[in-house]
Amino acid sequence: MKRFFGMMPVSEIERTERFVDECGLSVRIDAGPNGWTVRFADMSSEYKDESIGTEANFKNAYDVAVECVGPLTPAKTERKEETEK
Repeated sequence: MKRFFGMMPVSEIERTERFVDECGLSVRIDAGPNGWTVRFADMSSEYKDESIGTEANFKNAYDVAVECVGPLTPAKTERKEETEK
């Protein structure tokens, strides 16, 4: 997979989730069948290319993120309709 500054190509991403660490900073995980990327609030990232499937890659990325910043909480996201009111 060709990456740009550690980022996965959009065509490779099948699952994206946002989390918040204990300090309230964001963590984003992108995963696909051929790899994963974890993006941290300080603009740093961790990534790995593995052809093991999207769910397995997501789990590995989540584990790496927790190892780096501690426990994660799913980020509350507002639906577009709610923000337009």
